[in-house]
Amino acid sequence: PLGLNTTLHQNISCNGGNNGAITTTGSGGKTPYTYLWNNGTTIKSRTGLAASNYTLTVTDNKGCVYTQTFNITQPAVLSISTSKTNVSVNGGNDGSATATVTGGTSPYSYSWNTSPVKTTSNATGLVAGTYTVTVTDANSCTATKSVTITQPGARLMDSDNLSFNLHVYPNPTSDVLNIAFDHIIDGEVAVRIYTQYGAIVYTSNRIVEDALQLDLKHLAKGVYYVNVECLGLRFNKRIVLH
Repeated sequence: PLGLNTTLHQNISCNGGNNGAITTTGSGGKTPYTYLWNNGTTIKSRTGLAASNYTLTVTDNKGCVYTQTFNITQPAVLSISTSKTNVSVNGGNDGSATATVTGGTSPYSYSWNTSPVKTTSNATGLVAGTYTVTVTDANSCTATKSVTITQPGARLMDSDNLSFNLHVYPNPTSDVLNIAFDHIIDGEVAVRIYTQYGAIVYTSNRIVEDALQLDLKHLAKGVYYVNVECLGLRFNKRIVLH
């Protein structure tokens, strides 16, 4: 009897794509065959198809007719939702973010814009900042999602619960950064500078009375976080090098 021999029925790789394909040819009956798709196309095979139903009618040389419908499907939209744990203390690095994926085609791979790059669904050890995760599924479809990790305010309290401020200037700066206290410290001050992705690029421990100056000419232009620890307390300040 007249029929169709289908050698390829390719569904869509990524939601909204158009890489569906159908390769088929007539079988049985009396050759030659003519072909007619439901959109008027008269070739026997189709490529570049979006998700839908496609109906092909084949007619043989004796006028016999055979009709078959092909359903080209697509995966659900690849989507990411995130949850987070904010930094517990100002200037800390105990933040975390978790990506939960739906849709697409498993398995999934993960890439966070941290330094070094984290490749699991959960990114830990984060300082305050905005982080982006890129998820790639088994068909190389991708989706991205950003999450912002926050931290408590950057005002310090001394041992007598009297507030004092720390001044960081100039900001933006191109080379030298000054750190000044409006309270006499007269003790060791630890300074660390992080990139916005958590990598440490500068460290210093020195005895300070009320001010210190940092030479940052070796750092590339960009956004950084200055973490200052003194009297058992922490201060974090966002700076820009230009």
